[in-house]
Amino acid sequence: ALRICLPPIVNNGVSLLKDSSLAYAIGVVELSNAASRIQSATFEPVPVLITSAIIYLTLTTGLTQVTNALERYLSVERR
Repeated sequence: ALRICLPPIVNNGVSLLKDSSLAYAIGVVELSNAASRIQSATFEPVPVLITSAIIYLTLTTGLTQVTNALERYLSVERR
């Protein structure tokens, strides 16, 4: 059952991370707020925004890669 339901569950998890208002409020707003504070202290907006974008990209890519590895491990063809 886990093999069958894993891809849709992870897809929903990634969508939640990207699109949900709760994940947006917690993740993106907090990340943007921290970036804004750093920008106001250093007066260098581009490196701060690039860093926050890389953090967001790392979160979504990491979740996808872990899921792909788990799907390969649980695949029917492997057994």
